[in-house]
Amino acid sequence: MFRELHKLAAVFEVNWLIEECRNWLCKKIQQISTPTYSTLFFLFEECLFIAKRWKITRPMNLLLAKLAMADSSQFITRYIGNLSDRNTHQLRYLLKLAGTKSTIFSNVMSRDLQYRTSLTDNLRYLLKNINFY
Repeated sequence: MFRELHKLAAVFEVNWLIEECRNWLCKKIQQISTPTYSTLFFLFEECLFIAKRWKITRPMNLLLAKLAMADSSQFITRYIGNLSDRNTHQLRYLLKLAGTKSTIFSNVMSRDLQYRTSLTDNLRYLLKNINFY
């Protein structure tokens, strides 16, 4: 519902409604304390959509800062699932969320490599952008 309302507001250039939608999302992010996977999935997907479609990263940056305070490895691992189902836009923000915890991606990459004879675009992206320090 949020995405549809936000898209309609953007298409019809209802600036006050666009701002209200984004403020609502940021308020939801600030209110999370012990979120479920489905809550995190919803917030992450909506922030991704806004960042990709309108190049507005404020909600995503707020979400990443909020999640950085807790262990996000379970969310990242579950969200990635099958690496080929993700895109580099999603992976970029997952790498930001993981920070220096690159081991989260080690299992994902090794699992993906087991069934491949060459590197996929997503594997290349992770190898180029992962922080191994």
